[in-house]
Amino acid sequence: ANLGDITNMIAVDQVGVLSTENTFYVHDSSSTYYSDGVLSNILTGLSSDDWSITAASAGAIPPSPLSSLIQLTGGTVGGVVLAGYDQTYADGSFYMSHMDSTKRSSIQLKSIAQAATIVVSHGTC
Repeated sequence: ANLGDITNMIAVDQVGVLSTENTFYVHDSSSTYYSDGVLSNILTGLSSDDWSITAASAGAIPPSPLSSLIQLTGGTVGGVVLAGYDQTYADGSFYMSHMDSTKRSSIQLKSIAQAATIVVSHGTC
């Protein structure tokens, strides 16, 4: 697939329900373009006194649009997933199931806004 000048993607996943308060996790695909973790280092470097952004310990990226992009390009394009969880989805989130509802779990609007700010900040680095 010819994707033009796309070299990396930042996917954002489940940031409205955090598994650890005020903490985001960066899951890195170790793409060929940024195989040395530059993209992860940029995002984790955006931590502040109020919010922590840390490398995920899962060792693989979660199912996401990024995993589809990696498969489509044979791994020549990669990136990171900025997520509200490390190894597993947040407790009680019922993510992507028939029970996924704001009636069962409160959406943290402040964390969604912060994730958006992080992604925008990366675009200006």
